[in-house]
Amino acid sequence: IRKRAFKVVIADESHYLKSLEARRTKAIVPILKAAKRALLLTGTPAMSRPCELFPQLDSIGQSVFPSFRPFGLRYCAGHKGKFGWDFSGASHLQELHTLLQESAMIRRLKADVLQELSPKHRHLVYLDPDPSLLPSLSDGLDELRDLQRSLAIHSSSSSSSSSSKFGGRMAREAYRAKQTLVSQLYGQTAR
Repeated sequence: IRKRAFKVVIADESHYLKSLEARRTKAIVPILKAAKRALLLTGTPAMSRPCELFPQLDSIGQSVFPSFRPFGLRYCAGHKGKFGWDFSGASHLQELHTLLQESAMIRRLKADVLQELSPKHRHLVYLDPDPSLLPSLSDGLDELRDLQRSLAIHSSSSSSSSSSKFGGRMAREAYRAKQTLVSQLYGQTAR
């Protein structure tokens, strides 16, 4: 993919490009930078800190800073701490907001575009499993019911008895067994 020269790249859920060190970011950013045009779509550009915005801005060529450090010093309250540089804070937020609005961000609120959206339609689609799987699925569902009963017993006894450590451990084991079984049953039916 990196060798292809894309004219347009659209990255949905771009807020996942929040760490310069993450493998996802390292894989996607060069593709975005090489494209003639790149669109980043997200409902939440920064989950918690301004430092999470830099990889997105840098990937579309909209960072006015040549590297992360000057960006971090200005907008992440960057300072040298006991263990090196700390960019976990926030500073000059109004300026950053204005910079984003003027250069890179188009924000639409749900209330503004709701009349343009069609209503949601939900449909349940029932699929019959492969008949050869029915005996195995039936056994799995029986085991699942047993685990549910065991969970109910252990969770009620752990809250009311003096042996709550034992009951709590048993409930956790039953819960893990239930999760494993559900995953196995899903895997059998998803083939």
